[in-house]
Amino acid sequence: MNPVALHFVSSYLLMPLLTIIFGVMAYFIARKNKLLNNKRLIVYLLLSGIVLALPGLAGFMNYNFMPYMYILLVVVYWIAGYYNRMVLRKVFSSSSNEQPSFGIRFLITVSVMLFGAGLFSLVFNLCNELQYGIWASTCLLPFSFPLLYAQTVDCYFAIPLEIYKVWKYSEEYDSDTLYINRDKSIVIDVEVFKSVNDPVAERITGKASEDVIFGQWFQRMINDCNLKSPSAPIEYRNEGGTYYEWVFYTKPSFFRRRFYIDPEVTLAENKLKRHDVIIAKRVANELVKYREY
Repeated sequence: MNPVALHFVSSYLLMPLLTIIFGVMAYFIARKNKLLNNKRLIVYLLLSGIVLALPGLAGFMNYNFMPYMYILLVVVYWIAGYYNRMVLRKVFSSSSNEQPSFGIRFLITVSVMLFGAGLFSLVFNLCNELQYGIWASTCLLPFSFPLLYAQTVDCYFAIPLEIYKVWKYSEEYDSDTLYINRDKSIVIDVEVFKSVNDPVAERITGKASEDVIFGQWFQRMINDCNLKSPSAPIEYRNEGGTYYEWVFYTKPSFFRRRFYIDPEVTLAENKLKRHDVIIAKRVANELVKYREY
């Protein structure tokens, strides 16, 4: 391509073209979500894009634009992004009591940012002989950061606290009455220290149907193992005769975090799958904290 034509496209057409492409995508998504009926939203999009483009007049500074003016604009657009979140809430407050999803708000924010960046690049190149408006317009990127940060914080606090239930062996429950449906059984591996002082855990493989209560199944497994290996039983009481409390969780991996198991519900309700490895650990309740062993 001719160098002059390439320079013209990169300096004056690239950002507006990207803005148009993204704007068309945003139009169809907005129409699908019935956002185009909101006149406030349309006015917001146009005015915000124009306001974001006004600092492009800083192109008159030529060589003095970098780096101080660029850094200053980064800070300005970051602050503008913070206030943009509040403006968006007011834009949608009139049309509906329910705020749009994060995806819609992010789409609108990026649309405004690209629209502003396209105009910024165009204005900057008209004012600056160096013609690097497309790179100067990257100072608008922080405009979207406050929304992303706020969503990250909301997602973090939406994560439920990791509360787990403890289980104790019950002499009142007769594990021999536990019925396991062999037609719907799954194979489960349990890693457990047979004794508190054992250096390594032992893996025990058992079968269970998805409709059995996990705590009852584990008690049945203890009884079966102790019956088969009376010389090396699984200890469920301490020397004073007090029953140990236990917690159970799936073995974590790189792609899967630790998931605590509720011993009072079924395997299906705990979402346990075939060949899941379950860690069974005794715990000592010390005020609030638990110590595992």
